[in-house]
Amino acid sequence: MVNHFNDNTINLTVLMEQYKNTFTKSEQKLYNYITNNFEQIVYQSLTEIAIDCQVGEATVLRFCRKLGYKGYQEFKLALARELLVREKKRQ
Repeated sequence: MVNHFNDNTINLTVLMEQYKNTFTKSEQKLYNYITNNFEQIVYQSLTEIAIDCQVGEATVLRFCRKLGYKGYQEFKLALARELLVREKKRQ
């Protein structure tokens, strides 16, 4: 299992930036949607994101896997963790 949860690993935002130039057109739609709606993604299902981005569910899954996550749930956990870290830094 890829461990994206300890403090020594790269955060999701930086990870997506590093892969940005390798994204397909559909993955670029996902990237743009995620960066513009970062805090709402935690509450959305894979299907909801696919519909909002007008891409297939398999594309969302491939996007998550391209970033090194096993699937969408692991991706969402990393996203939630990054939001938590951001919130702690604000306090």
